[in-house]
Amino acid sequence: WSFYAQMGPYGLERGFRAAAISSAPLGDLAEIAAEQAIGDGVGERWMNVVACSVLMAVFGSILSALVTAVRFSEAMALDGELPQLFAVQNDAGMPIYGVIAAALVTFVI
Repeated sequence: WSFYAQMGPYGLERGFRAAAISSAPLGDLAEIAAEQAIGDGVGERWMNVVACSVLMAVFGSILSALVTAVRFSEAMALDGELPQLFAVQNDAGMPIYGVIAAALVTFVI
């Protein structure tokens, strides 16, 4: 972190203090590391690549959580721990009311 510096309210901040005042410390670090490793003009592009990979990871996590929640609610309905409504499946075998409930909870959160 010795190469990480940013202007703060009291002048040039270095290291963890610079990260603390940054609005995007990991993006700044990715940009600086790419600039030093590859060369000038690459840092901002690399920061955008890192940001896109984070967005894909978040999207994948949300999708896997939805699938898990739907299947858990179906299993709990079959065990009698939730209303039988959550075990009702459509023609494709998907528990439709579990999907709707999971989507609504995800949307509200």
